[in-house]
Amino acid sequence: MTRTKRECKTLEAAVSELCERLREVVAILHAAEDAAWPDWFEKLLARIEQGKLSAVGDLLGCYGGMSSFNDLVLTPVNGHRVEADEEYTINNRLDALRRRMYDLASEIERRRKQKF
Repeated sequence: MTRTKRECKTLEAAVSELCERLREVVAILHAAEDAAWPDWFEKLLARIEQGKLSAVGDLLGCYGGMSSFNDLVLTPVNGHRVEADEEYTINNRLDALRRRMYDLASEIERRRKQKF
């Protein structure tokens, strides 16, 4: 099997990068004063940092269904503290982080399942 360019070399590297991306998302969400997601992501981050990789499956679960993380748009219309001239940039960054986190979490889950 060949690795994609963005695939991490080790499980540990994937977990480490996922934690970094989660910290970035938490910072963005706190800055925008999002009421729903930052606390949940902080709890997941803590579990992952403790080696409880079952939290990665919980993270993947937030990507589907109504009112999912995929649906989140940071905008004053939704009650977020985001300046109009920053809205495009911040949401593009959030989208990039969201995609990367999904890819990393999927990779980690795949590797975890291969061990069993």
